[in-house]
Amino acid sequence: MKYIVFCPYFGKLPAHFNLWLKSCSYNKSFEFVVITDDCIEDIIPVNVKYIKMTFEQFKKVIQRKFEFPIALDNPYKLCDFKPTYGYVFEEDILNYDYWGYCDVDLIFGDLEKFMPDKIYDKISYLGHLTLYRNDININHCFKQCDKGVLSYRDILGSNMHFGYDEIGEYGINSKFISKGYTIYHLEQSIADIYCYNKNMTLTYKKNNDFMHIKGKRIFSFEEGKIYSWTLSQSKEIEKQEYAYIHFQKRKMICNIKNVDKFLVLPHKFINYMDINEKIIKDSQEKGVYLLSVKIKIKAFFHLLHRIIIIIKIKHTNKIDKFDVNKQKIVKK
Repeated sequence: MKYIVFCPYFGKLPAHFNLWLKSCSYNKSFEFVVITDDCIEDIIPVNVKYIKMTFEQFKKVIQRKFEFPIALDNPYKLCDFKPTYGYVFEEDILNYDYWGYCDVDLIFGDLEKFMPDKIYDKISYLGHLTLYRNDININHCFKQCDKGVLSYRDILGSNMHFGYDEIGEYGINSKFISKGYTIYHLEQSIADIYCYNKNMTLTYKKNNDFMHIKGKRIFSFEEGKIYSWTLSQSKEIEKQEYAYIHFQKRKMICNIKNVDKFLVLPHKFINYMDINEKIIKDSQEKGVYLLSVKIKIKAFFHLLHRIIIIIKIKHTNKIDKFDVNKQKIVKK
């Protein structure tokens, strides 16, 4: 299988970007396309394509594919445009079995090892790494409009962030489910770090709930592999391999020498050393996690704002529909 993964990023690239690049290099069947206005001074692997482009230029690339004015005033809004990349970049994905998108707040492990044995229409529910089977119907699935749900025009034409790339009533997953497309759950193979916890609590979605796995743990990157090291209640160290680690909304300090082998602690990358009970215990941070309070407050007001925007859009759509029906009656 051949995969192409798009990664637009505008602004200053994170301090650990060299580690992200190194983790890409081990995944030979994946090609990564980084589109950014920042300069990449690190060694770029052969399977990573670097495109220097401003945010306004990238906005024009997307706009030319749509006949209505898109709303794209800030890079964060790009999350809602991720499911359109198979359509926007349709000429660039011709020779690939899967296309997708990813973020840079992660470090890849052995991705191919965790890919499904059979063909799925979509791999993963979450937007930090999602893959789609390269099929014209699937690539245009984001245009499908379910009854009672906002259309893609509503979402792409609003500056509000709807989380269109992920879950929820207005997410791309709901469209895939309603159309009977198959989705492979990669989530339990991902070390997704809970952003509301100071230490490395794992989180994943099970049914309609998010599950959290607490514990004293750190991670290691070892020549293309991601491992977790968890200290059990019996003082034994449990090792587990993951497809990748994701540290959303987590500031990470990076100052290491060997990019092929290093440790990942709650808020920093350090040089590799033999893992033991003391290292795991000493890495655990204590005290109130103030950043999580800020994140929760911001998320609350964002949700409130989104609800208001959705109500306004639905109200406008009802008025437009009424006007159209009224015009039809007048013509008769």
